[in-house]
Amino acid sequence: MFYVENARVMVLAATNRPWELDEAILRRLPRAFEVGMPNLQQRASILKVILKDENIEPDLDFEALARLCEGYSGSDLTDICKQAAFFPIRELLKQEKSGQLTTTQVTCFNYCNDDFSFCFKLINSSSRFSSI
Repeated sequence: MFYVENARVMVLAATNRPWELDEAILRRLPRAFEVGMPNLQQRASILKVILKDENIEPDLDFEALARLCEGYSGSDLTDICKQAAFFPIRELLKQEKSGQLTTTQVTCFNYCNDDFSFCFKLINSSSRFSSI
């Protein structure tokens, strides 16, 4: 066992939902500070990082998407991207069910602006409060 005399331990916690924290946890974490929501440029950068290994349409406008995400955290942006990935799949299933598609016609899909636009109607920002 590794032991260091007078060693100090620091615990750092983060949440998008501080109002859901238990009072016992809050008593044990004596300091709190707010890290603001990402600004427009930061949201665009976060979206680029999340989608860096994905197939995206060449005309995907990260800044326009970032403008739609005012008040969204990085975690919210990840949720948006996950939901956007499901829309082409849902469309494929509809086409297959109606007989308009065969399995030999299935191709790789790219993220597009329309996929994201619909997501903003479904997913709201998790940060309901401006401060802790």
